[in-house]
Amino acid sequence: WHHIIVLVSRPSTDQVTTDTGDERISIYVDGDIAGRDEYVSDRIATPRRSSIQTLVGRHVLQEKDASNSNPKLIMNANNAFDLGGRIGMFSYWEIGGPITLAHQDERMTVESITDEDHVVRAVNRAAFDVRALKELPLQGLDVMEPTLLYTFDGQKDNEKKGTSLEESSRLRELVYGKDGSIMKLLPQSKQSPRQKEEPKGKKAEQLQESLQSSKELSPTTNGDSIHHEQKVVQSKENTQKGKPGSDVTPAKLPPKKPFVPLGGNRYSEYRNGAYIPPAWKESELKELARVALARKGRVKMAMEHAWNGYRTFAWGTDELLPLTNVGQDNWGGIGATLVDSLSTLWLLGMKDEFWEARDWVKDNLDFSKVGTISVFETTIRNLGGLLSAYDLSHDAVFLEKADDLGKRLMKAFGTPHGVPFGETELFDDGQSYNTGWHSNTAILSEIGSLQVEFRYLARVTGKSEYATIAMRALDEVLKLQTDSGLFPTFIHNTKQTLSFGNSAISIGAMGDSFYEYLLKIWLQGGKKESKYREMYDKAIDGIMDKLIFMSRPNYLTYVAEMNMGTVIHKMDHLSCFLGGNMALGAYTHPDGLSSMKAQRQLKTGKQLAYTCYQMYARSKSGLAPEYVSFNDGQGNDFAKGRDAPYHLLRPEAAESFFILYHLTKDPVYREWGWELFQAIEEHARTDSGYSAIRDVDTLEKENRMESFFMSETLKYLYLLQDDNDDLDLLNEHVLNTEAHPLRLLELTSTPNDLSINTLARIN
Repeated sequence: WHHIIVLVSRPSTDQVTTDTGDERISIYVDGDIAGRDEYVSDRIATPRRSSIQTLVGRHVLQEKDASNSNPKLIMNANNAFDLGGRIGMFSYWEIGGPITLAHQDERMTVESITDEDHVVRAVNRAAFDVRALKELPLQGLDVMEPTLLYTFDGQKDNEKKGTSLEESSRLRELVYGKDGSIMKLLPQSKQSPRQKEEPKGKKAEQLQESLQSSKELSPTTNGDSIHHEQKVVQSKENTQKGKPGSDVTPAKLPPKKPFVPLGGNRYSEYRNGAYIPPAWKESELKELARVALARKGRVKMAMEHAWNGYRTFAWGTDELLPLTNVGQDNWGGIGATLVDSLSTLWLLGMKDEFWEARDWVKDNLDFSKVGTISVFETTIRNLGGLLSAYDLSHDAVFLEKADDLGKRLMKAFGTPHGVPFGETELFDDGQSYNTGWHSNTAILSEIGSLQVEFRYLARVTGKSEYATIAMRALDEVLKLQTDSGLFPTFIHNTKQTLSFGNSAISIGAMGDSFYEYLLKIWLQGGKKESKYREMYDKAIDGIMDKLIFMSRPNYLTYVAEMNMGTVIHKMDHLSCFLGGNMALGAYTHPDGLSSMKAQRQLKTGKQLAYTCYQMYARSKSGLAPEYVSFNDGQGNDFAKGRDAPYHLLRPEAAESFFILYHLTKDPVYREWGWELFQAIEEHARTDSGYSAIRDVDTLEKENRMESFFMSETLKYLYLLQDDNDDLDLLNEHVLNTEAHPLRLLELTSTPNDLSINTLARIN
């Protein structure tokens, strides 16, 4: 749904000598002049007196026609945009002139086009609340209520138009044109040369152009965006597309071609988070499903390649070194990649590989001889991986190993207030302590990202102390309270009194999953523990008020950092989780998705996701760096971080794309994820797996493949293209911060429901 504003600006006198004196009708979509991206400048030049000017979005009325009668509007269909028959709110406004179309009273005249823009943007901010419009000061401009205000949906060229349109034949002509076809208003990206030669008008033709048909399966080979349906209400049959026995067959996979990044500033209609694409026809949805099914197969092939490399060269070790083809035990020698990949193997249908890995866990995974490990990383990767494998397969081996690991991790919570140390020794009688470089403090994200796993472990084992101890750590931190709901990244945990260890605020490194889990704890508990939802909403409000900014010149929304009250205009790739997380928060908001707070969260989440997409799309290689700095002084929205130009195959952007697609069904997120995958496949693939990249411009490979690549990145990219309903983030599952799905507590069996000793392997 869109807010369409038609604004008529009239001169105060009959003399038309300057641009401000011209009579104009301006078309705005969601607060911005329609088609503005077609121009280098957002200002339109003064029209010549000798000819009639028709402009995209802002149409100048002819001063006099041949019969010296009233001015009239001349429309040019070549400069128009397509609404697809769908408008959310249409409002018609008149400013200036002694006589208007519907009123005889005098109205204020705008002094410039800039003032005209200001009026419309203020109106748009108060959209869907006409009463609020009366309260807008608008720098002294007295803007009346709209002459016509109505909504309509599903309007096609061959359908009856809304009755409100019939009330004004002039308005009908202005909006629909003399030929009766709906005026084309939606803002689009610049057309590619090919499209300028062969303009497309129908959605089916747009689909064919953008996807280049299923025969080529190359939907991102031109610079245009394609318009998608956000709220496709699919039948149960449609949601099962791609499952064995369905009528959807994958599109033909083309020969692999070198991936060439298409550049940024595409899909610009998604920049402000308000864009809702038009509906797709059933035939188009089926074609999209075929393309997604083929892409899903490609991602699975990548997982098979990475897994086979790990199995061949690094079996049972923590990580594969993909350039030298050996394994390394850098996480304590606990089979980190193997355990971290279990849920991915299951969800991708790689059951033979899953059961082979299960046998290794049964026969070789022994925590009693393991020394120092990271409490946080081991919890989210290993404990989360074991618990998710148990939840998916119901195999008792995984639960037994998880119970043993959980018991050994408990010693890390032995501080005066229960806020855990960062490291512990897993062997019997091992010690716990903070990591050397922050020996007196714990990291915020590590404190707050243990609860989902230990609560589930408590549920399935019947040992409530797991949940009690983990939740105490979080609750003690929350007692410190802050006005903004935001917490510094370090917490003193070695003294009797808990206190803040610094003043740095980050939604990226060292802060990210603390805020993520406030929402997920509430969801995991069946939305009954309101304290955590309230703390989450308070933190989101703090982020919106203090850390959300827009770049120049293209107004990309980003989340900044803060230290000692000073804003640091950089955004970590890690922060890209926030787009999907805010969307999930909106869809589960206690006040409902349609509430103002939920819509604010959803819009900002979409804006952040678009910015994260741009971090990839604007890179020379199509890969995003570890972070970007905004407003670099060179006229760019952002630049790659000078001290962190590397790409580690991180999952956060793919995570947000998956969650947004899962919730909205808008296929644009599939397009973005597919571009991301192609860049990884092009630049990071090695003979045995995939490697990190030292610099996203020079593309030198780094001999490292973190376990989260198979656990998260490939899983999200696969699920993004998957139409099956194995996961339900709104009703059944919560994903831990390592992308391991766990059933909600109320849906999880306890030992009293089913003895773990009688659980059998399920093939």
